[in-house]
Amino acid sequence: MNAQSEWTPGVGVGRYLLGAPIQKYVDDGFLVHRRWSDIIGNADSFDDEAAGIVVFPEDDDDGNIIVPPGEGGKFGIIDSLKCTKSLQYKNKELLGISLQAVISVLGVPPQSDGEEFYLGEEDVQTTADFDDLGLILWFRDGLSVTASVMEVIEDGD
Repeated sequence: MNAQSEWTPGVGVGRYLLGAPIQKYVDDGFLVHRRWSDIIGNADSFDDEAAGIVVFPEDDDDGNIIVPPGEGGKFGIIDSLKCTKSLQYKNKELLGISLQAVISVLGVPPQSDGEEFYLGEEDVQTTADFDDLGLILWFRDGLSVTASVMEVIEDGD
């Protein structure tokens, strides 16, 4: 088992807990802050390159980090995580496998799947949304390549 990539739905991945202050992870040397721009606008992320995890803070519509009162630190709280190297659930790897294999590991089908995204000239990926688990998986050529982890979406929210 790889503890740094073990996922607990609605809680987080490894040491990174959803809703936790980001500042501590930066201060402890686990994360490097990056400010970037794309066609949508400006955004911040925090990278743990060794683990293949990108941490995204809660932000507003203009890409500004929201810092809740009392959280301590300028980086706000963890809103979501992107895993590119590994994501394990109950000691089973979720990246690098087919959607059917993912369903077998998770024990539930996605709420939606098959939406295509063109990320480059030759890079077409599809998604499978497991909203009840707070998970979106991205697939290329039939295999999962990236996972986005967030809070569990409750009905009516």
